[in-house]
Amino acid sequence: MRFIGQMLSLGLATVIISMHVGPVKIAAADSRLFIGGMKIAFIVFAVLCFIGVFASLARGKLHSESPAENIS
Repeated sequence: MRFIGQMLSLGLATVIISMHVGPVKIAAADSRLFIGGMKIAFIVFAVLCFIGVFASLARGKLHSESPAENIS
């Protein structure tokens, strides 16, 4: 799952940046376009992370107490 997440996030970041920059060659003069694309990508991933926190909290506790703790 970690590898799939890394693969999808890299692909999504590449798509966001390429849509923002366009068909120009990235050079020092076009660095503002690249940085703008990175800002958008960070905002998208921050929102996804925020949603993931609530999804994780909503699932509740998955593990019960271990059998060793029930012996006492």
